[in-house]
Amino acid sequence: LFSFSSLPFFRYGIYPLTAFSAQKPPASRPRAISPETAESVKSATPEPLDIETRRVVNMICSVKPREENCELFMTILLRMEDKMNRQLTCPISPDDSAVALSHELVHLGFIHETDREKLATMIEDTLRNKQQQLLGAAAKMQSATAQAGERLVATDGGGSSGSG
Repeated sequence: LFSFSSLPFFRYGIYPLTAFSAQKPPASRPRAISPETAESVKSATPEPLDIETRRVVNMICSVKPREENCELFMTILLRMEDKMNRQLTCPISPDDSAVALSHELVHLGFIHETDREKLATMIEDTLRNKQQQLLGAAAKMQSATAQAGERLVATDGGGSSGSG
């Protein structure tokens, strides 16, 4: 009888299993070149990518300034009914409205149509709160500047009358 274990080459692994080769990835095929469509006109609104069928069960919205510049970014965290989370972030401008943003989210397939009004209300509340924070901070800054100016005038006025 012939036994592989008695041969030192097989016992110590000099001849590895070569019957099984690694699978090679399929050869990549070049993509077909799409024809030029000069007469196609793009609409102002983007085409819908997908229609969301899941409902939103929880949502959180926050607006924060970007560190590099003064641009504001809105982040929306959505918890869907299948317990999956979706985080959406976009820059916002003073011209953006909550209704337009929520409509765009439905159009792009990020939220279900029936969740649009809830999301618009949440975005509106968040934007209003952020605007009030910014106005409050500006008022505090203006008040602090005015108080510092008054102290400066009082200090200058007291110093000049005491020396004469």
